[in-house]
Amino acid sequence: DNLGISAALYGGTALLGATGDDTRGMNAGAAFAFTAAGNWEHPVKLTANSGQAGDNFGAAVSVWGNYAAVGAPMD
Repeated sequence: DNLGISAALYGGTALLGATGDDTRGMNAGAAFAFTAAGNWEHPVKLTANSGQAGDNFGAAVSVWGNYAAVGAPMD
């Protein structure tokens, strides 16, 4: 799934991109948010509402405070 193809850290939060995730179609992509409060386990999975095969969601990620931005260059 290419987990970690992109990464961002802010305080106790890590956001990792996974462009090869196939939840919304082949290589539609996803991002996973891990927190130190959750012992870095059980991440929150983010996908694009309109995601489809080949979007590569998660190619770029950023996190700041309670906000996350995730890029999908092929969308």
